[in-house]
Amino acid sequence: MSKKYERTSTTLFVSRIMREVKYLAAELHEHRYYLERNVERRTAQLQKRIEILESCNANLCRNLALSQRELAAMQYLHTTGGTETDNAPAKLYILKTGEQIKHAAVA
Repeated sequence: MSKKYERTSTTLFVSRIMREVKYLAAELHEHRYYLERNVERRTAQLQKRIEILESCNANLCRNLALSQRELAAMQYLHTTGGTETDNAPAKLYILKTGEQIKHAAVA
């Protein structure tokens, strides 16, 4: 065998390092792929949760506005001495202090 093709310890070391670099590059690529996939999946989950929370918040705001209107109407009736119809449903009275909540039938 000619000296030109003779493998020295240096060339064996370099070829081993090159194999390791290729292996590590492939492993890095694989980890990046799985991380990107996990980020996309978790982002989608968080987006769904945000949509649900925004929907709940909108419903709560509507219910609060409705309750405030009902409370204002009841306070107006109470101060003016007016009465509601005999078939009035049970209403939720929220006291100004916010400490007590009681149900009472308005009749």
